[in-house]
Amino acid sequence: MLNQRDVELAASHASLEESEEKSKKYALMLTKTKKQILKLEKEKSDTTDDLKHQLSLRSQELDQAKSELTRSQAKLQSTQSEINILQRERKEAVDEKNRMFDELQIKQAEFESSQSNAENLQHRLNESLRLVEEANEKIAALEESHVAVEEAKHSADERQKQWHEQKKRLEQDLKERSDQLLQLQQQLKQSHDSFENLTSQTKSLTQKIQTLESDKDQTSKQLKSLENEKLDLSQKLKSMQVDLSQNQQTLTEKKDLEDQLKSCNEKIQALEQGQSKEIEDLRAKEGYLKTLNKTLKEEIRKLSRVPSQPVMVSERAKSPTPEPKSNFATQQQQQQQQQQSPLLRSGSVTSIRSMREEEEINLEYLRNVIVKFLESKSTRAQLIPVLTMMLKFTPDEVKRLNHAA
Repeated sequence: MLNQRDVELAASHASLEESEEKSKKYALMLTKTKKQILKLEKEKSDTTDDLKHQLSLRSQELDQAKSELTRSQAKLQSTQSEINILQRERKEAVDEKNRMFDELQIKQAEFESSQSNAENLQHRLNESLRLVEEANEKIAALEESHVAVEEAKHSADERQKQWHEQKKRLEQDLKERSDQLLQLQQQLKQSHDSFENLTSQTKSLTQKIQTLESDKDQTSKQLKSLENEKLDLSQKLKSMQVDLSQNQQTLTEKKDLEDQLKSCNEKIQALEQGQSKEIEDLRAKEGYLKTLNKTLKEEIRKLSRVPSQPVMVSERAKSPTPEPKSNFATQQQQQQQQQQSPLLRSGSVTSIRSMREEEEINLEYLRNVIVKFLESKSTRAQLIPVLTMMLKFTPDEVKRLNHAA
């Protein structure tokens, strides 16, 4: 029974170690996913800041143009208002996320305070394995979404480069226009005869204005495409937040499993303490039985040493000599003596048989103790007192055994 309990304890320890290793792996995977989510949020904030900056620059450039571009300014203001609305929605989403995180922390505290049952441990471990597989699938999906976000970032960078190039072109056009206006003013001051040249220049300016308006339409289209991309990114962020909530649920379940493991460890320790107490009680009972065995052996030896005839002689010597009786009385006494002698002989035979049986039992017990002493090194220190009692070792021999163990 003790060996079976030791085997069961070893198996339970191994299973607990495996579950702890798995929980560590799950924690590492969850930290990696959190880091990736934080990186994505940072990239999103950077892209939104860049978009805001670029929109402000575009609005300034369009304000410096002629008063005929008021419609474009109104459109830009509408886009800015939409961006502000999106920012508010993002802030509300962040606030909701924080609120959900606080609620999850409260729920975690409530789950930690509640005691878990040891009977449902195996079932919950199977569920945790299934959840781990689902988490791995979700991590793969997150990696795919991360790749998509990187591609979107790359496309946004390319579009930023295009916007910078367009900005440079617009600045060059503005500089050229300013130069042309200076020339026109000088030409007006010099003479009114160059009216035809001015008309030609105005025609060229109108053509350039038309090109600018076409560029403006293109920029508005690009802004719309960027807004669509922003909406897609917001949807992706919402999906990532949902995945985050699911990962947090897996974390709570993992903490529940850890609490269950702790309770199981405490129960195992309590069982080990109970077993150690039972072993000590058994040892005390063994010592008591050994002492009883010794006393019984000594009594049996004393009884076996006492012969039957000297007892009868001593009894006759102690008893007073009776008066002579008839032959019939003497014959009866002889018959009684003959009947008592086989009873004494049978008692001595039974005592010898019991001695032999006890010696065989002691030999079997000694053989089992020696086999256990040779098999396991951990139990040698416990078996040395038993061997000293049975084989009557000297103190030097006991020291040699302790040194070898």
